[in-house]
Amino acid sequence: MAIAVGDDIRARATASRFATETAPNLRAMAKLIDAESLRHSGKTAQAIVEFGEARKLADLAIGHVLLAKALLDAKRYAEAYGELQTCLQRRGEIAIDPYDAPGYHRLPEITFELARAQEGLGNPAAAASYNAFLAALHEPDTDFVLARTARARLAAMK
Repeated sequence: MAIAVGDDIRARATASRFATETAPNLRAMAKLIDAESLRHSGKTAQAIVEFGEARKLADLAIGHVLLAKALLDAKRYAEAYGELQTCLQRRGEIAIDPYDAPGYHRLPEITFELARAQEGLGNPAAAASYNAFLAALHEPDTDFVLARTARARLAAMK
């Protein structure tokens, strides 16, 4: 999403355009964009509510990913873990926006977030999930923040 790279203007324009569409999936995507903007602004509780509103319009797989991230931000690890389990069950459906092809390319990100939830719950499976995330990257760029974070968290677990 454009929000993740700091392009709020483009994201807001897209959300405004989608909000007026008749297709529930697009209106839900508008809510997801709004919720993700709230999350990035540090308004986690409001974002969680907005993610719920999006789900009422359409139960999009990406909504589970984004809600899980908000729940992790709020340290609500058990709920985040549940959302991520749903993501794993629906992993072939996940697309970041209507122009993205649904597929398994989001699986590493989901695995990383699952590891965070497991770590927050004190589940020893977190290390295996971080390792699975790193293995899925196939020689990640050394500047890739999630890879650095995963390696640091694995080192801290030893």
